[in-house]
Amino acid sequence: MTARISAIPARVRRRAAARCHTGTVDTPEPPRLLPVDDYLASLPRAYLAAGAVITDESDRLLIVKPTYRTHWSLPGGTVDAGEDPAQCVVREVAEETGLTVTMVRLAAVHWTRHVDGRESGGRPTRGHPGLLFVFDCGTVPDGTEVRLPSDELEDFRWCDPEEAFRLLSPGTVRRLRAALAVRDRGGTAFVSGNTPPGPHDWAPDIHVH
Repeated sequence: MTARISAIPARVRRRAAARCHTGTVDTPEPPRLLPVDDYLASLPRAYLAAGAVITDESDRLLIVKPTYRTHWSLPGGTVDAGEDPAQCVVREVAEETGLTVTMVRLAAVHWTRHVDGRESGGRPTRGHPGLLFVFDCGTVPDGTEVRLPSDELEDFRWCDPEEAFRLLSPGTVRRLRAALAVRDRGGTAFVSGNTPPGPHDWAPDIHVH
């Protein structure tokens, strides 16, 4: 019996002895909860963005050239407050190309861990991670008119995937490769991590669900 009692921590034995003498029970202090706004402000932050994979009947991809970036990009942008990523990609495609998206299927999700510094294109990286969604937005007829907003985009191009891989940023290439890999067989690809500097022609680490 002595051995079994000695295994109980001294702090617990003292509390038990105090209860025997006083007849009282220790009441733990209630947890101190932060106000909801303060709690939410304390959580890690991540920015959300969505991009579109749109092809024509010749299997060429639609890419756009922002006025403020070195690389070309997929049509898309950051998610506004109050909208989900699918709503974001429909809105951004309409704003950037004048196209009305009628099919939206989640093809890839990319979790990036940004650090201080600059991407290979020279654009400053953000100080917090990002969750980027790529949606398969279907196929449009050859010769479909594309209307660009002059203040944001300076050009667009229909091109084969290999040309797109040369023009897009390394991170976008990873997402696009993953999205194209599941386009025919279905499913959603998950891509994790940042893109190291160097050539773009390497296969991304993807998990398909």
